[in-house]
Amino acid sequence: MFQFLITEEERTLLMDLLECDISELHSEIVDTDRREYREMLKNRERLMKKLQRQLTQDVQEIGTP
Repeated sequence: MFQFLITEEERTLLMDLLECDISELHSEIVDTDRREYREMLKNRERLMKKLQRQLTQDVQEIGTP
């Protein structure tokens, strides 16, 4: 597993970027007609949501006494 340390400011920026990109991806998924492209976008969306969960979970674990 790959791990790296980031500041709270960097984590917040990553979360904001992911949220924005996921929203844009959803629109693109709905608008595309090509099945292969849609599947690729859905996979990308899943990975981005996984990153969001990991960033949130890591903060919760660190904050736990």
